[in-house]
Amino acid sequence: MQRDKWRDIRAEIEQDIVEGVLQPGTKLPTEPELTAAYGAGRHTVRRAVAELAKEGFLSIEQGRGTFVQR
Repeated sequence: MQRDKWRDIRAEIEQDIVEGVLQPGTKLPTEPELTAAYGAGRHTVRRAVAELAKEGFLSIEQGRGTFVQR
C-alpha cells in the first residue's frame, strides 16, 4: 500500500486545475466517485481535497459540493 497516495491525488487534481481541465466554478465529482476514480479510500481522497482547499485551489461548501476556485 502506498503511504502517501493522497499526495498523488492532490497533484493530479492540482494539475488539472492549472492546465484548465477543471475550470473555476467546476464542481468536483462526489467523494464516492473520486474514491472509485483514484482507487483510494475515503480518508485518502478527503485529505487530498482538504489540502487543495487549504491552498486555495478548491472551495468546500457543506451540502453543495466542492468547487474549483482558480
